[in-house]
This record gives sequence, structure tokens and C-alpha cells, in this order.
Amino acid sequence: MADEVAPEERNRHVVHVGGKEVYAWEQTVDDVNVYVRAPGRCRAKELDVELRKDGIRLALRGNTPYLDHRWSEPIRTSESCWTLEDGVITLALAKRERGKTWKRLLVGQEEFDPVQENEERKRLMLERFQKENPGFDFSGAELTGCCPDASQFMGGVASGT
Repeated sequence: MADEVAPEERNRHVVHVGGKEVYAWEQTVDDVNVYVRAPGRCRAKELDVELRKDGIRLALRGNTPYLDHRWSEPIRTSESCWTLEDGVITLALAKRERGKTWKRLLVGQEEFDPVQENEERKRLMLERFQKENPGFDFSGAELTGCCPDASQFMGGVASGT
């Protein structure tokens, strides 16, 4: 059931094409994680994964790419990587602009509506507050009204957090 989603999966955004799940993604203040079901029982050495600052190319070696798109926001490739485990390709992407709320993962994908975007901003802002103030517990905190982007609020995200 949808209500039984694991806590770490509650903030995932699932993208379907033609009724089929293509990938899911989630973001934190610093990172974006993408989950793609691997084709069949492939092994990591059979995959061709190219993470660029502005996009991705994902294919089985020698085949047409499964994903060949531009990111909606740039990433830091030197701090990004991918893994294959239990049939799932996980892309761990470092946001170029820490704290920035991504409204979508890929160019051409539908953006969050204003309500979704504000909820995502609130969640990231609370995450930022928790990182910057580890002695406080923000787990039950709520922000009301329109929330600014965590990357811009009060000078942006501190580099040491």
C-alpha cells in the first residue's frame, strides 16, 4: 500500500512513461539520488554510464542508450558516482549549487507544481537547519507559508555543513 512506503522512500519522485516506471529520484540539500531498474541480470561491467555535468548517458554496452538526457541543473561530476546493486542502478549526484531545489530531474520532464515545489523547499530548508544546528531537533518542526530556496536563504548554504 502507498501508506506503507519506507520512510527513506517518502520523498522519492517516481517517473512513469507509458505506465511503466522508468526511474525514481530524490534530493537532499547536497545531493540527488536516482534509482533505475537495471535491464535483466546485467553486471556493472556490461553497463555504459556517463555522468556529465549537464547530463547522463546510460546504456548496455553496444546498445542504444536507455537514458540520454540533460539534467535540469548542473552536477559536480568529480563528486558523483553510480553503483549497481540488487538489480538497481543508483546514481549519486552532487548538486553543483548546494541547497538548490531541483524542480525536476531532467530537461523535458514535468516540473513540480507550485505546491509540490514549496513542500520540497520546506523539507530541504529543515534539512539545512538540522545540518547547521546539530544540537537542535527539527524532526517535528513545520514551516508555514511560502518557503525560500535553501540555497538563497540568509546567504545560502554554509560550505562546511
